[in-house]
Amino acid sequence: MLQSIRFRIILTALPPLVLAIFYIGMNLAQGQARLDALNRLAPAINVASSVSALVHEMQKERGASAGYLASGSDKFRALVDKQRAATTTKLESLTSAIEALDENALAEDVRAALKDYQDALKTLPGLRHQVDQRSLSVQEELRLYTALNSKGLRIVEEAGHEIAHPVLRSHFDAYTAFLQSKERAGIERAVLSATFGGGAFKDGLARHFLRLVAEQDAFMSLFEAKGPEEVVKQYQGLKGQGAFAEVEDYRRAVYQAIDALTEGQSFSGFTQDAPTWFQTITRKIGQLKKLEDEQNAMLGAMVESLQSTTEHEVWRDSLIMLIAIALVSGAVLWLVANLMRPIQRAVQAAERIGQGDLTARLDSQREDELGVLLRALQAMQNALRDILQDESTQTQEVVAMAEKVRANAETAYSGAEKQKSEADQLATAMNEMTASFHDVAQSTEQTAEAAEHGREQSENGMRELDNLIQAMSRLNDAIDHSANTITRLEEKTQTIATTLNTISGIAEQTNLLALNAAIEAARAGDQGRGFAVVADEVRQLAGRTQEATVEITNVIQSLTEEVNEAVAQMNHARERSADADEHSEATRRAIEAINQAIADITDRMQQVASASTQQSAVAEEINQNVLHIAEQAELNAETAAQNREAGEALERVAEALAGHVRRFRLD
Repeated sequence: MLQSIRFRIILTALPPLVLAIFYIGMNLAQGQARLDALNRLAPAINVASSVSALVHEMQKERGASAGYLASGSDKFRALVDKQRAATTTKLESLTSAIEALDENALAEDVRAALKDYQDALKTLPGLRHQVDQRSLSVQEELRLYTALNSKGLRIVEEAGHEIAHPVLRSHFDAYTAFLQSKERAGIERAVLSATFGGGAFKDGLARHFLRLVAEQDAFMSLFEAKGPEEVVKQYQGLKGQGAFAEVEDYRRAVYQAIDALTEGQSFSGFTQDAPTWFQTITRKIGQLKKLEDEQNAMLGAMVESLQSTTEHEVWRDSLIMLIAIALVSGAVLWLVANLMRPIQRAVQAAERIGQGDLTARLDSQREDELGVLLRALQAMQNALRDILQDESTQTQEVVAMAEKVRANAETAYSGAEKQKSEADQLATAMNEMTASFHDVAQSTEQTAEAAEHGREQSENGMRELDNLIQAMSRLNDAIDHSANTITRLEEKTQTIATTLNTISGIAEQTNLLALNAAIEAARAGDQGRGFAVVADEVRQLAGRTQEATVEITNVIQSLTEEVNEAVAQMNHARERSADADEHSEATRRAIEAINQAIADITDRMQQVASASTQQSAVAEEINQNVLHIAEQAELNAETAAQNREAGEALERVAEALAGHVRRFRLD
C-alpha cells in the first residue's frame, strides 16, 4: 500500500493542499477574529452612547454645582435641581441599557471599565449631598465629578482597543479625542461658573482654566486630523459663530484678568453673570453634543457595515476553502485514475508475457511516456511472437528431420547387421575351402572330388560375394542418404542458432530500453516511480528471455556437436565401405580364378600338388580378406548403432525445443 504509485501521488499532492487549507484557514480565522471584535464593538458603542449621554448631563451638573458652591447663594439652586433630574434620567437609561445587555458580548476590558463606572456612580448621591451641604470646595467638587466622567469616558476608550480597521480606528480615535475635548469644555464651564459666581479666581483655577483651554485645542486638533470629513467641516463651520464666538468673548475677558494679575495690575473682579455664562457655554457644548451624537451614529453604521462585509468575507473564505479542497481532491483523484489505468495495463501485460501469453493487445492513443511504454511493450510482444512462430515452424521441421534420421539409422543398422552375418558366413566358407586345399595336397586321389567340391564352394562364394557386394551397395546408399540428411540437419541447426542470436539481440535491446526507461523514471523523481517499476519488470522479462535463449543455444550447440560427430562417423563408414568394395572385387576375381583353376584341374592333374599349394595360399589370403570384411561389417554395425542413438538424441532435442516454444501462447 505505502509503495504504490497511487499512494505516492496522493502523498505528493497532500502538502500543497494542507498549506492551501492552512493559508485559507488562517485568513478565515483572522476574518472570524475581526468579526468577533466587531460583534463585541457594536454593543460597546451602544453602551458608549448611553454613557456619553450620561457624561454630558453630569458635565452640566458639575458646572451648575460648581457655580452653586462658588456663589454662596441660591441663584444656581434651581439649575442644580433641574440638571440633577436630567442626569438621573440618563442614569436610569444607562442602567436599563446595561440590564438589557449581555455583558459576555463585551470585551473583558470594556466589562471591567463598565463595572468600575457603575461602582463609581454609587458615590453620586453622597457627592450631591456634600454639594447641598456646601461641605466641598470647588476644586474638590470638580475633581470628584471629573473622576466620575473620566471613568465613563474610559469605557469608550476601552471599546476601541480591539479595532483593527484603519478607517474605523481613525474615526474612533477622533471620536474619543472629541469626547475628551468636550469633557474639558464642561470642566471649563464649571471653572468659570465658579469664578464668575465668586467674582474672582479661587486658588489654582486660573492655571486650571489655561490648561483646560490648551487641552481642548489639542484634542480638537486631533479630531480635525482624524475625524470624518463631513463632521469636521460642520465643526469648523461652527467655530467663530454663535455660542462659540460668545464663549471666546468670555475667554478674552478671563485672559485680560489673568494678564492683569500676572503683571501686578489692579483687578476689581469679574462682572460677568455666572448663570448667563453657564447658559452660553452650555449652548456651545450642546452643539458639540450634536456632533458627538452624529459621530456615534456614524461609528455604529460603520461597525454594522463592517460586520456585514466581514461576515460575507468569512463565508466567502469558507466557500473558497471548500471549493479548493474539492477541486484539488478531484484533480488528484483524476490524475491518479488517469495514470494508474495505463500502468496497470502495462503491468498486467508484462505479467502475461512473463507467463508466456503473447496475445495481449496494448494499443494506446496516449502521447505521453505511458503511451510510449505501452507501444514499446506491444512492439516487443509482436517481435517475440513473430520470432517464436518462425522458431515453431523450424522446430517442427527439425523434429521431422530427426525422425527421418532415426529411421535411416535403423535401416543402416539393420543392413550392417545383415552384412556382418553374411561376412561371418563367408569366413566360414573360406575356412572350409582352405581345409579342402589341404586335403587336396594330402591326397591327390581326392583331387577331382575336391576340385568339384571347390567349384561348388566357389560358385556359392561367388553368389555370397555378389550378395555381399549388393548389400554393401545398399549400405553405401543408406550411408550417403544419412549423411545428406544429417548435413541438412546441421544447416537447420545453424538457422536455429541464427534465430536465437536474433532473439538474444532483441532481448539485449529490450534490456537497454528498460534501462533507459529506468533512468528517465529516476530523473522524474517520485512521479516516475511507477514507470520505474514497469521498466524493471520489462528488464527482468528480457533477462529471462535471454536466459531461455542461452539454454536453447546450448542445446542446439550440443545437437550440432553430435550431428558433426555423426557426419564424421558416416564419412568414416563410407570410407570403410569403399575399402570393402575393393576387397569384395578382389575376392570376386579370386573366386573367378578358382573357377578357372577348377576347370583346368582335369587337364593339369600333374600340377595338382603345386596348384593345391598355390590355391592354399590364395585361400588363406581370401580368408584374411573375408575376416577383414567381417571386421568392417561389425564396425559398420557399430557406426549404424551410433547413428541410431544420435538420431534418437536429435529427436529428443527437437522435442525439447518444441516444448520450449509451446510454453508461449501465440494465438
